[in-house]
Amino acid sequence: MSTAARILTLEHFQWIDGHADVWRIFPEPKALVAVVRGLVEPFKKDGITAAVRGIES
Repeated sequence: MSTAARILTLEHFQWIDGHADVWRIFPEPKALVAVVRGLVEPFKKDGITAAVRGIES
């Protein structure tokens, strides 16, 4: 994941009762785009066009 995606994730991330609250990223367009790009990035160079990725994984 890119540095920008990590920074934006950490800015919007918090723990709630021991669980990761990643949903705060969704209403923030810049953060969501950066995170999704970060999840896709490792697969682009290999030409992989379909992979299952989860924000919470």
